[in-house]
Amino acid sequence: MHSGAMTSWSLSWSGWRAHPLRERLLAQRMLALYRAGRQADALDAYQDTRRILIDQLGIEPGREVRELHQAMVEQDPRLDLRGERQTIAPSGDGRGTAVLVGRERELAGMAGALEDVIGGHGRLFLLSGEPGIGKSRLAEELARHARNRGALVVVGRCWEAGGAPAFWPWVQSLRSYVRACDLDDLVGELGPGAAEIAPILPELYELIPGLLQPTAPESEGARFRLFHAIAEFLRRASERRSLVLILDDLHAGDAPSLLLLRFLARELDSMHVLLVAAMRDVDPIPGEALTEMLAEVVREPATRRASLAGLTQADVAEYVQLVAAEIASPALTSTLYAETEGNPLFLTESVRLLALEGVPPEVSRHAEPRDPADRPGRDLPPTRPPVLGMY
Repeated sequence: MHSGAMTSWSLSWSGWRAHPLRERLLAQRMLALYRAGRQADALDAYQDTRRILIDQLGIEPGREVRELHQAMVEQDPRLDLRGERQTIAPSGDGRGTAVLVGRERELAGMAGALEDVIGGHGRLFLLSGEPGIGKSRLAEELARHARNRGALVVVGRCWEAGGAPAFWPWVQSLRSYVRACDLDDLVGELGPGAAEIAPILPELYELIPGLLQPTAPESEGARFRLFHAIAEFLRRASERRSLVLILDDLHAGDAPSLLLLRFLARELDSMHVLLVAAMRDVDPIPGEALTEMLAEVVREPATRRASLAGLTQADVAEYVQLVAAEIASPALTSTLYAETEGNPLFLTESVRLLALEGVPPEVSRHAEPRDPADRPGRDLPPTRPPVLGMY
């Protein structure tokens, strides 16, 4: 994440600084920080305002803000409905419309990969970018398109808070498939590898009585047999219906999950399977296991990749016009573009807030276009390594 965008995230941050006792602004700022992976900063924002309220007015924050703070402490999964996952247009009647702008090239690449898969050539699509840049939202758009083309979509998400079992994103996605599958079809698709897969999907022991426990389950040989069994399972399952398997937040993936992805990348070309792996390439910087996996899979002919950048100023203008035309103006577009650096999460939260609170009068004075390159501190060396690019 660019430091400028994070430390002055859009107009909500500026508004909170000007009006630190306005709790709606505080809640907006806390949510944006939390959903961008800055949980500590979100909690600090709450404590800062709480101290001001106590010192100046002798009161605690309101109930809704206190409940939001507690939900963040407990890492309530309901807070994970992030702006990057669904860009919602604010409206006075509470309704919203999913909006996606500025991603035509990436969508075309993913749609092309899907057509390859339907034609019998599996693909791995690597999708990377900073927090809030729109990776999950783009994966959702692909999932919608894939369902319209008759493919089955399953999703697994890595758990960033620690404590998840090995292969967790694979367990989630394969479990979804197992639950949706007819038992007779499932038995045939699992084939002789069912016993190798059952240790990570223990419900198979109930569905298929008589499965034997694999010998030496922690050995390298057992791991190879598991990987091979999953590959053959996916191959057989996708013969009946093309399969799209989305792995989100792979930057938090455990080493066994990354090894399995590396194994499958070599087997995909003869499957009707599209694997989509979405990950941050900054904040945190990819660890050693992820870096090694990427270095291997990008060499495979089945691999495609895209690194998402911020939206252009024209994209920002289009978004504002689509979701909040009543506040749209060239001056607002310039300000939003400069303050958010085109990050869809910050843009969404800012426009939502402005549609509710109104555009500050000082924005009208910034009529000249402002480019993020002109902002203070932008001459500092970049902190994000070029892990992925588009080709």
